[in-house]
Amino acid sequence: MTCGRSSRLLPLLALLLVSQPALARTLVELDLPIAGSTPASAALAGAEALGAKGASLEVVQVYAIEGGTVVRLGQRHGGLRVLGSALAVMIQRGRIVALTGRLHDVAGVELAPGGLLTRATAEAAALAGEGPGASARRAELAIWPGRGLSAKPEPVWQVDTASARPFGLWRAIVHARSGRVLWRRSTIQHLDQQVLGRVYLHNPATGPLVDEPLLGLADPAILAGSYADVMSCTATQTHLECVRLAKPKDGHFLFAPSDPDLSDPFAEVQAYYHVDTFHRFMHRRFGFKRQGSQRIDVFANLKVTDKTGKVSGYPNAFFGDLDGDGQGDLSIGQTSRDYAYDGDVVYHEFTHSAVSETSGLEPDLDELGYNAMPLALNEGFADLFSSLFSGDPVVGEYAGAGGGIRNLVGTASCPASLTGESHSDGLIWGRTVWAIRARQHRPEGFDQVLYKTMVGLTLHAELADAAALLQKLATLHDPALGADVAQELKARGLEGCSRIVPLAPGQTLKGYLLGRAYLPGLPAAPGPLQYRVDVPADAVQVDVKLSGVQMFSSKIAGAYVRRGLPVAYGTKVTYDLAKPSNVSVLSLTLTDTKNLLQPGSSYYILPVNEGSYETTYSIQVEVPRPGPPEPPPAPASDGGAPPPAPTPSAPPAAPPEGAPATGDPAAASGCACQLGGAAAPAPLLGLALLALGVFVVRRRAR
Repeated sequence: MTCGRSSRLLPLLALLLVSQPALARTLVELDLPIAGSTPASAALAGAEALGAKGASLEVVQVYAIEGGTVVRLGQRHGGLRVLGSALAVMIQRGRIVALTGRLHDVAGVELAPGGLLTRATAEAAALAGEGPGASARRAELAIWPGRGLSAKPEPVWQVDTASARPFGLWRAIVHARSGRVLWRRSTIQHLDQQVLGRVYLHNPATGPLVDEPLLGLADPAILAGSYADVMSCTATQTHLECVRLAKPKDGHFLFAPSDPDLSDPFAEVQAYYHVDTFHRFMHRRFGFKRQGSQRIDVFANLKVTDKTGKVSGYPNAFFGDLDGDGQGDLSIGQTSRDYAYDGDVVYHEFTHSAVSETSGLEPDLDELGYNAMPLALNEGFADLFSSLFSGDPVVGEYAGAGGGIRNLVGTASCPASLTGESHSDGLIWGRTVWAIRARQHRPEGFDQVLYKTMVGLTLHAELADAAALLQKLATLHDPALGADVAQELKARGLEGCSRIVPLAPGQTLKGYLLGRAYLPGLPAAPGPLQYRVDVPADAVQVDVKLSGVQMFSSKIAGAYVRRGLPVAYGTKVTYDLAKPSNVSVLSLTLTDTKNLLQPGSSYYILPVNEGSYETTYSIQVEVPRPGPPEPPPAPASDGGAPPPAPTPSAPPAAPPEGAPATGDPAAASGCACQLGGAAAPAPLLGLALLALGVFVVRRRAR
């Protein structure tokens, strides 16, 4: 790889891989002239200094946005594409203004042909199950970068196929050693046709019920078109069973609402209309396009079965790959109310798919523990684009009843509102951005800035990354808007928002932990947040109190504690002390040889969940203050009159100069003992979290 063109760029680019290869980085302190005749060549020239060891860069996608371009770069090694690597270069007004992303070190991947499947074998694996008449059209050997920090990159085959009955065009990723199909998706687009469907323009709470054109239908007899394919489905223990309940009468889909109803054709029509309408809005307003086919599968009236075969409605809605074809779907269930009836829910879940197509925003396991902030951003963007489309800050008036599911008007800030739960933390981003948008006379320009921010981030971006990029892009759009954004970001604490939360003695904070059932292979699920406690110099004892509330397990919240530095998470955990879940209070004192206290130090606490299921917790640190010394005993009387009682109004005598005052905490605390010894090694922790990360981020419940 050749070197970059600007010495100013080199140290900044180095941060993206050299400092913390596990983390995405967003650089906004850039204002560099571009070189090259096109945005693509300019982006390559500006980013070529980055690259992972032994790799090179190529242009993957070019997004035209207002005032410039976002160029997404990919990575090659040994001539093969590295799947999943991404670097986004933001160009505005002819300058490179921001850079974000992560590439992979794939120098050690074994590319020798020995042991790899042949093209013919990979094509056969991709065609398995497609039925008679299917054929392979193209196959490409590529590199899968691996899942998790310790996983090794491996070669895969990407195979394009065509099926005859039913007709379809497909793309599959086949493991080049085992032959296992990792994922599969359709690459077909269709022409538009129109029929009428009866729908709520928003939801039953706001109405109205109208007959509207259903655009994009490839076949006027079924709800499958350019942007959505809607069915009613039951998820069993092994597969997905789907039927089409909505069948047109006299050429139109005009059904009466029936809610709740697990066999409701109106829900299918409502889901189709709102997915299609919102997708067209995202394309028209922002230029959004899905990679490959623009059609997304939508599973309405979703039902689930347990091991006994009992069928019940699924009480939520989510974006995720339910049918296992490697392509994200929208799945919509119901409780006492059908979520498909609420357009806000549909827009919210579709925005998750838009995030998946652009920045990704997936959770990560890094040196601080479990990074849930990308999920918080994902939820915040989903709420925001749903609300800016509907023009209403309340998300889900009908599905959530009363005040809705969430409201983008209200107070939320960092670190005061951080809990580690993505929907809750997403309100920090959502309410901050909505407050800025509400002040704009013409919010359309700000909406473009917001979309650019979503597109310009990458997988593991945090709140501070999004804040920095929003600030940069707002300033470029309009300096007055930039000043407004800066003021709100500062007021809400998003500038430099960190996953390390200060915890004052006596303060109680709430948090959220995933369980080990969601993170298989880990002896304890690490929390998304660490807490920093600054111990007073005169402290003689510190009590760490951590309690969890969980329905299915007696083992709940424990913690790792480290003095001076954050708990370091990785292939092993570096810490000084541990609070098991069966100990309600961990006390550090000056005399305890096991839990020695160092007054005047900062302690970092990482909560962990030893149970199988998610839990909320509360954390509190108490620093008992030393009381005044006991007064000396009164001298024995020699038979005379007893000494007079002190006069209440008389002030106490001043102590001699240089002597400690009575009750002085420093005088009572004694000598502070050093917490000696090296960090105690923790059991080796598997990194299965990253393998599960795609499931967690894609299965984003409302």
